[in-house]
Amino acid sequence: MAHIANHFQNGAGQQDMRPDFYLLEYMWKKDILSTEDYTWAIGYTERPPCDGLVDIGHKTPEMKRKEEKSRELRHNLEKEDRQRRRERDSKRTRR
Repeated sequence: MAHIANHFQNGAGQQDMRPDFYLLEYMWKKDILSTEDYTWAIGYTERPPCDGLVDIGHKTPEMKRKEEKSRELRHNLEKEDRQRRRERDSKRTRR
């Protein structure tokens, strides 16, 4: 607290204050701070406004299509048949 007091004694004001994110999280988890107030407080940023930035986790339509495509299960029946034949043949040669 002495550190904080020193800032105010040197002319810092409320406009110079920044949130203590660890304290905010603690207070929210202990139900001392409402979810609404917590959400508002953790939204603090010192980053200047910048056009073209998107939210964290934003995905373009192209990114979504690529994800969907990668989730599709593809079967190459010819390749699977060759693999089964190889496995069958290798079992026969081991005997």
